[in-house]
Amino acid sequence: MDSTTYSHEFDAAEVARSTLACLSQSDNNQVHEVHIGRMREIWSRFDHAPESVKFALKHLSFLREAEHLGHGYWLPAPTRTVPLTDGKSIVVSIAPTMELERHFPSVKRAGLGRVVETSQAPQISTQSIDSWLGRSILDARSWVDMLIDSATSELNASILSPDLEVFSVKTARSGAIQRRSTPTWVVPPDPRMITWRGLSLFRSKLGEKHHRYFLGEISENQRILEGPQVKDNLTLQYGLAAIIGRPLTTLLKKQSGSFQIDLRLIPPVSLKRLLLALCVDTPMRAKSSWLCLQPSCEALISGVVESLGSEIVIYE
Repeated sequence: MDSTTYSHEFDAAEVARSTLACLSQSDNNQVHEVHIGRMREIWSRFDHAPESVKFALKHLSFLREAEHLGHGYWLPAPTRTVPLTDGKSIVVSIAPTMELERHFPSVKRAGLGRVVETSQAPQISTQSIDSWLGRSILDARSWVDMLIDSATSELNASILSPDLEVFSVKTARSGAIQRRSTPTWVVPPDPRMITWRGLSLFRSKLGEKHHRYFLGEISENQRILEGPQVKDNLTLQYGLAAIIGRPLTTLLKKQSGSFQIDLRLIPPVSLKRLLLALCVDTPMRAKSSWLCLQPSCEALISGVVESLGSEIVIYE
């Protein structure tokens, strides 16, 4: 999920929404699952490759508008609203935006998601922002501390693989931004490796683009003691950097009617879901750069970023 940009002439997300919404409707106003093959039949009528719409459908699943049941079957999720701030809510629905506009005049696209005045949709069930985001970790620092405390009792001797790397933080100064901390990986043993309570975050290659992440330590005889594997390595990187007092930098640029967020590290799932719904990603040197046209959402997005332990720096 690297791109959220769709052309004005052919909006793959809206095509995916319309197709699933239409094919899943029964005569008794009930919804049923739809196989991807049936949707592909419709998508193939467009000049654009069906793969772009399938890709958009996966994005909609990430926003929890649709659910993949497995074996190629998809099901629309129940329509609900997620309250934001300033009387606005995200509409989580497989209904295409044009259909929502018939019922809610204020609805508009914001990134891949849609935002509506909350007062216009009082009859729709609501879901809390934390529930929709799937935020089980509200403070990355505390979570990292508990994770490492648990991992210390699960260390076992392992082989030091030649491609092993360990997490570190690089701090540099650039232009008007006096200090900028970014994640980096070094070859152990290295004095720059980040250690907290004796443990570090390691990774080894599983393929050309994939790694296996785990907590561990280098013993005095240069042997690797390997702990449990880490599923959420992104949150762990943010939290580790913060807990040692070198938080990763997030740049925030305020503009007229919008603001831009530049992350030094790919966002974890909960943050990415929020950014995908409310922002558009932009081609920047940052690992992840997002433009938000909803200024009222700045405090919400900043709060989720800060919960990861990231330091927000405002720049012009």
